[in-house]
Amino acid sequence: MAVAFGGVAILSIFGPINSKPMAKTPFVKSEITLIAYLPRILVIGLLCVWMYQYDRQIFFVYAFFLYLLISRILKFSLIPGSTFTGIRWIKNGEFEKALPCLDQDIDYYTRKAWIDRYRYVLMISASPHTYREITLGNKAYCLLRLGRVKESRELYETILSQYPENNNAEAQLAMINIVSESVIAGLTAKAAL
Repeated sequence: MAVAFGGVAILSIFGPINSKPMAKTPFVKSEITLIAYLPRILVIGLLCVWMYQYDRQIFFVYAFFLYLLISRILKFSLIPGSTFTGIRWIKNGEFEKALPCLDQDIDYYTRKAWIDRYRYVLMISASPHTYREITLGNKAYCLLRLGRVKESRELYETILSQYPENNNAEAQLAMINIVSESVIAGLTAKAAL
């Protein structure tokens, strides 16, 4: 998928924490393992062997384009349209509009867990994160950007309980906790004056 999750800037209940305007898209940390590329290499290799018997000169070009065609067809037939709509809303900064799409996606990937289980083969995905996990993170990110910090924190905690190796959720939760503590400390200091 194109959008993963985890924002750099945090939105507190009082507005943006940093002075810079927040980006419209979530911070994406690439976490692709080398072993995840094996299915891609295997599929391209098999296509090369198959295409070699038809054209010995540029068989690799045919195999590569066939690979692209197959991966696109599988992607657009197995990923719901609400995913692409939700990503578009997130990129445009329309986080409230993205939430219903993300909820639909979470339900979809919960019902069709086999898509995530076999994503390496079906969609030739190299991401260690499941689509459901990414969608939960995108929802937590949208909630955070909307100032719904408590809901966002709870969702990041849920992500970590279900996917303990998720570094993005762990970093976001740590950032929320740090910012929350500093906001509380600031309010306490002001109240003491």
